[in-house]
Amino acid sequence: MNKRLIENKENKLEDNQMRFCSNRSTMDNIFIIRQIFEKSHEYNIDLYNIFVDYTHAFDSVYRNKLNECLKKFDVLDKLIRLIALTLIQTRALS
Repeated sequence: MNKRLIENKENKLEDNQMRFCSNRSTMDNIFIIRQIFEKSHEYNIDLYNIFVDYTHAFDSVYRNKLNECLKKFDVLDKLIRLIALTLIQTRALS
C-alpha cells in the first residue's frame, strides 16, 4: 500500500516542486537557492526570501494580527501580500 501511495504521489507532483524524494538530495535545493542569491547580487536585483518551518508555524500565528504587525513596521504592501499568499488555506497536521 505504501509503495502505491508513493508512486501515486510521484506521478502527481511536478518536477519543479521541491520535495524530499529518493532520487533527489537536499543539496539540489541548496544549490538552487545559492544560485538565486548569487545572480540577484550579480545583477543588483532586490531579493526577498521567506523560510518557514511549517511544522511549527501553522495554527500558532493569528494571521490577521501578523498583517497588522507587518504594516505597523512599514513592511512593503507587496511583501505583506506575498506572505499572506503563503498562508492561504494552510493548517498544521495533527
